[in-house]
Amino acid sequence: MTACLPNEIIENMLITWLPLKSLVKFRCVSKSWRSLIESDYFIETHLKVSRERRKMLLFHSPSDRSIRCCCLSSSLLPSDEVDFRFPLPIGDHNRNYIVVGSCNGIVCIRCSFHEFVLWNPCTGFYQKLPKLLHCEEMAVSSMLSWFGFDESNLNYYKVVEVFQVQDGSGVRVQVYSSKCKAWKQYVLSNIKPPDGSVCTTFFRGKIYWNTWSCIVSFDLSTEIFESIELPVRYKVWSIVGIADEYLCAMHYKMPSDLWVLKNDNWEKLITIPFNGLWTTTKHRGVITSPLFISQNENLMLHCTSGVMAYNLKDKSIKRIMEFQKVTNVFMFEESLIRPK
Repeated sequence: MTACLPNEIIENMLITWLPLKSLVKFRCVSKSWRSLIESDYFIETHLKVSRERRKMLLFHSPSDRSIRCCCLSSSLLPSDEVDFRFPLPIGDHNRNYIVVGSCNGIVCIRCSFHEFVLWNPCTGFYQKLPKLLHCEEMAVSSMLSWFGFDESNLNYYKVVEVFQVQDGSGVRVQVYSSKCKAWKQYVLSNIKPPDGSVCTTFFRGKIYWNTWSCIVSFDLSTEIFESIELPVRYKVWSIVGIADEYLCAMHYKMPSDLWVLKNDNWEKLITIPFNGLWTTTKHRGVITSPLFISQNENLMLHCTSGVMAYNLKDKSIKRIMEFQKVTNVFMFEESLIRPK
């Protein structure tokens, strides 16, 4: 039957009708289907449709051996929750793991101080990265890890590790490139080290992290570092994230202002009052990062006690998920991208 259909119709049917697990299985139907499903164009189109179709959250507690993923319906109720078990190269160690981040359906997992694995939990494909450079020789006082894709080519990704060395030699940054399949190291004297409550995000080809006085960005394509001034000088700035498709910054001051960066200028989007419902014991929790703004104008917030929705219209707060222990939360999208 498919022999009578144009390739464009077959492609549209596969992308819009079939769940990802079925697509993985359907690679075995024929050589032409395998070639289509594994093509860069199909993978990029599927990723775009996946992002637009539904919002997904991935969450993980460092003591667990699995991660969970769920969809958020239009009513903000979690649904279709799935448990993904870590693959054997990770799960056979008797130690805790850190989920560094998620981007384009790939999850970056730190297995030890110097070991990383990239894993697509939907397809099961994974890649173990080479060890960091000389990390055992450094006395490190603080560090952060993150990763993302080169926006110009989804086939290339980079893992970034930032160290503050105790000997006062400045900040060291190690970058793994999938294109070169190796780590390189920068020693920087003019870049602020991450602070003790560092928050990191990947947005439009750049990795951002907060310091006590500014936000630092690292362009994954050009590997250029820049500093961005904070909108207002508060005593504590500990949150950087994404809201309304813009880079945003928040602080722990109560009430808390949410600022977004538009055309290189900061604009205050809202002020979250932290009064009434929010201050009750049932809903109490420290915000760790903004996640996204939904179509019905709910600002989704990752807090220490769970995921909350703050309605921008009526200023109400609703608990979406509750955590029994400290849990990391990331935006997630299903994809066919294969770490390589």
